[in-house]
Amino acid sequence: MKGLLLRNLYSLRIPVLIVAAAAVLFGAMIGVPFMTLYLGLTYLVMLETMPLAEDVKSGFESWRLTMPVSRKDCVNASFLTVLMINGSVLLLSLLCDIAAPSEFQEIWYDFGIMSAIGLLLPGMLLLLTSRFGFKKAGIMILPLLMLFALVQRFVPGPDVQFHGNGTPPVVTYQPYHMVLTPVCLAVFVTAWLLSLHLIEKREF
Repeated sequence: MKGLLLRNLYSLRIPVLIVAAAAVLFGAMIGVPFMTLYLGLTYLVMLETMPLAEDVKSGFESWRLTMPVSRKDCVNASFLTVLMINGSVLLLSLLCDIAAPSEFQEIWYDFGIMSAIGLLLPGMLLLLTSRFGFKKAGIMILPLLMLFALVQRFVPGPDVQFHGNGTPPVVTYQPYHMVLTPVCLAVFVTAWLLSLHLIEKREF
């Protein structure tokens, strides 16, 4: 598994560094670093599909299932790649919120939004890939992306009230805002565990 993990990270090293540098630079220019981390995280999620796409193109996707490593190691390497890359961005976002400084509810909510982008979506993609392969998973993930977009569009966000006179805005969070973070983390872990089970049933 170590070799597969290093191979994934090595193939993404340059694109990830470019995205991270651009996010930090642009964030410093506009003075709102955590906003650029949202955009950077979205690009990182897309970049993480590059090794999977290359595996399909070269035929390595099926061939690696015959390698002298367990199928579960293949799954663990993919999920650890996502966790290491996006986990770094999530940690950076958390530090930015703490340095702001921000209230706990705001930090918890922002972390949940970024977890939904950086962990939930790639976790679902890897789950489908483990069972059906990357080509079919890429098609099947589209309805989930549309559902995710609809949820973001129609579910009300925090209520922000501006009182002027130089006073900071008052932000009110609802209970469902606070459960976003544990739900995203739970779905990611569940997708990981299900992938370990489903990969054994995967046909060439």
